[in-house]
Amino acid sequence: MVSKAKVTLVKNTSIYVFTGLINQLLVTILWILLAWWLAPSEVGIFSLMMFLVDFFGMINLFGLNSAMTRFYYSEKENSHIFNSGLGLFFLATFFTEILFFIVSKFFIIFLPEGGNIISENLIFFALAIFISSLASYMLAHYTSSRMAGIYAKFQMARTVMYCFLAGLFVYLGAGIMGVFYSFIISYLIVTIVFIVKEKDIISHNYFHKDIAKDLFLYGAPLMFYGILGVMVTYFSRLLMGIYGDLLTLGVYSFFFTLNLQINGLWSSFNRAWGPEVFFVFSEDKNRAMKNMEMMAFFISFLYLIGIIILMIFGELFLFKIILKDVYFINRELFYILLIQPLFTGIYTAYYPAYYYPKKTNVVLYVSIFVSFVDIVVTIFLVKFFGSLGASISYLFITIFTLFVYLFVFKKIMNIPQKNIDKLLIISFLIVLSTAVLIITSSYWLFIILLIIDAIFIFIIGKLHEKIYLVVNFLNVVKKKLL
Repeated sequence: MVSKAKVTLVKNTSIYVFTGLINQLLVTILWILLAWWLAPSEVGIFSLMMFLVDFFGMINLFGLNSAMTRFYYSEKENSHIFNSGLGLFFLATFFTEILFFIVSKFFIIFLPEGGNIISENLIFFALAIFISSLASYMLAHYTSSRMAGIYAKFQMARTVMYCFLAGLFVYLGAGIMGVFYSFIISYLIVTIVFIVKEKDIISHNYFHKDIAKDLFLYGAPLMFYGILGVMVTYFSRLLMGIYGDLLTLGVYSFFFTLNLQINGLWSSFNRAWGPEVFFVFSEDKNRAMKNMEMMAFFISFLYLIGIIILMIFGELFLFKIILKDVYFINRELFYILLIQPLFTGIYTAYYPAYYYPKKTNVVLYVSIFVSFVDIVVTIFLVKFFGSLGASISYLFITIFTLFVYLFVFKKIMNIPQKNIDKLLIISFLIVLSTAVLIITSSYWLFIILLIIDAIFIFIIGKLHEKIYLVVNFLNVVKKKLL
């Protein structure tokens, strides 16, 4: 008999993954259309614009969304946690917006290609930073409360609004700013609806200094961790803006945007996975560790199968139809970037092991070290190999990050060495397959090697012994749908 906890996990995971799949698919279709309507240089400018929003948004959010997820499973009232965090959020907003306007005069120096557009629209950028981070905080209430259905409705509504308005504005001639306007409007509407719907839980009377202090101490290291994550994500594109041109940056940014949609699926999965594993940790640490091990192999295998199918159809006819020539001839970059989410997925499977001990200072120290290595590697590869180097560096740093975290938390959380050894072997095989692609430029050989890798993961992960979990998963989903 399937336990209630497993049913909840399966139910929430299926909701998050299905909703995430639809959302990411809509955004992918949008950007494929925008790639036909916008010049690659405009796509490059948009990536610079979003860097600022994500960078300052991470400061504004202050790690409070992650703190909420962790502290909702403590002895404190959730409404008190939410409002104490909200008070901290508005305090962070005050300092973030001041900082944004102070450094805005340097945008033209560090972002020469897009600096003028940004400087002329500072109010919109300030609004985008505030609204997007506020919406992220508020919607974290639903994920932390394991209210997957309500969260899914909000996200789906926002994505539909964003895609529709972005396509409409660009089609009507608003250019890349039309995409940015739709970004602001969609988040603003979601925020307003949340406030109206949840007005009963929003009250300054629920603010507590002691809770706010705990959230501050937990969230502050994660804020710096998030900032470093944004820098790692965008650093290669910022360098291409310096060493290259907007055309090259635009082509790479287009493929990178598609890659982000895939990584968004892992974020959707983690919204169910993180809270549920935190719950299991509180009851049975060994069972939680086994669940993470199983999930790491399971999602790796499924992801590889997924991109293999995509590549086969892409090479046969799909990519020639949907991509402009300038993107089609550079699809090697896309294939390299497609490998990166495989390791993000494994990282996500073990994500609860890094955050459950409340050692966010360790997370921050690891992130600082990883970011330093990333900067050094990325500068070298982008300077000498351009967009190809940017793709390789992004893949490298993702793999490097995964194993640094596993080795650092191995002793803290008693992660079995045999698990790490298996993941090392898998990583070696995937990297070897990618190296063959870069050397030979043979897409079909790359696909064949990935098929071999998928078979190896299935065997080494002993997934044939766990096929019943898939059957149980599908049965529960079927019952929920019916």
